[in-house]
Amino acid sequence: MKIAIDVGHGIDTYPPSKGIGDFAEFSFNNEVGKLAKEILEHNGFEVYLSQPFDSKEVPLKIRSSNINKEKCDIGFSIHADAASDEDVAGHHAFYWHTSPKGKVLALKWLKYADETLPNKSRGIRACIPRTWTDFHIVRRTNCPFILMEHGYFTNKHERENLLKSLEFQKKCALAIGKTACEYFDIEFKNPWTERWGEIYINELSQKKIIDSSHDSSEEVTWDEMAAVICRILERIERLEK
Repeated sequence: MKIAIDVGHGIDTYPPSKGIGDFAEFSFNNEVGKLAKEILEHNGFEVYLSQPFDSKEVPLKIRSSNINKEKCDIGFSIHADAASDEDVAGHHAFYWHTSPKGKVLALKWLKYADETLPNKSRGIRACIPRTWTDFHIVRRTNCPFILMEHGYFTNKHERENLLKSLEFQKKCALAIGKTACEYFDIEFKNPWTERWGEIYINELSQKKIIDSSHDSSEEVTWDEMAAVICRILERIERLEK
């Protein structure tokens, strides 16, 4: 399966727009895109980038046309939002109003965004022609495609504590990865799961206390536990002699 990642805007977008103070929306979109690509590829997906990372903005017509030429199966457009009211906050997503599969994709994303992201859920919304929701990248792509707004950079708390945070960016990328896996009925694998016990497994293996074939995620039976304890006791007895 091929997944399109559309990083919203570019390094040349702010100034004049799509940013506030020292924060450019693209900086958030770009980092989440990189993280999402890593997760998706770890789970076996082919990733198509509608525009390169760390680049000037590619025109929307070219991006949507290339996504269609690549015959992507689904797509995600990564954004952060803005509002005239600085108190507005939260995450939400948009899908094309005549795309049932697009709505399914949006609902799956919302489920994981609600589970993963700490800010308010604002739901999903259909993109309607000739309204403010008539987003080109959603309208002109052939595959199920959603545009996600992960938070508001006009809200000081979300800008400073979420959008600028690597931890939050990772959570946004995880929501994308989990959404894609559920959509295609694939078991999700987190590339960032810390395998903290591997160093101890390797050490015990070198000392011949456990077998070298064990993986840190494997369950241990009582038989195996008894064997390990006996080997440790034997070592202690030898040291005491």
